[in-house]
Amino acid sequence: MIGVKFCGGCNSRYDRGNALKKYSKEFNICYEYADENTFYNTLVVICGCSSICANTEGYMYNKVIIVDSEEQLYVEFEKIK
Repeated sequence: MIGVKFCGGCNSRYDRGNALKKYSKEFNICYEYADENTFYNTLVVICGCSSICANTEGYMYNKVIIVDSEEQLYVEFEKIK
């Protein structure tokens, strides 16, 4: 199971939600919005800028992928497919 968590979006340099929709469809990746009560094989943290301020404390996962650009999200989703 892939969980997705967004940063707060205070300084986003790209449309994080649109990028998620576009690349999850392109690579046929199923995900759900992360919940602290669910265990994820992979937690994808989508940050809008290089500050990478999103906190993953409290989330349960085997692997975390943190991206801070649309291009990086593309590369990571390409690896997951």
